[in-house]
Amino acid sequence: MLQPLVVIEQQSSSYFKFWYQNVMHDGMRYQSELFRHFRTFSLQRRNHAYSLGCALAQQGIQTVITCVSDRNTAPTDQRYVLWISLRSPWAESELSLADSLTPSLVGTVA
Repeated sequence: MLQPLVVIEQQSSSYFKFWYQNVMHDGMRYQSELFRHFRTFSLQRRNHAYSLGCALAQQGIQTVITCVSDRNTAPTDQRYVLWISLRSPWAESELSLADSLTPSLVGTVA
């Protein structure tokens, strides 16, 4: 079973934008893998980010969780971003993918 990888330092990855199906998406490169933004969680919902990351990993989808914070803001402004591999199949509706994996987590995105 794959576990989500938590990346503590934002500097260890690089970010980019890409175009897919007439929509601009956020992307991230970490080591030699490319990921796309899946969900963002508030500090209070970081456990939900990890739970959803684990559920996706159990489905064989490689995930990364990054902690995003600005040094000029309070620690409570931290956000946890869940990224999924670009090699993973694109769901028609990301909400339905999250629903099918962890129904109790839907609506908890911050």
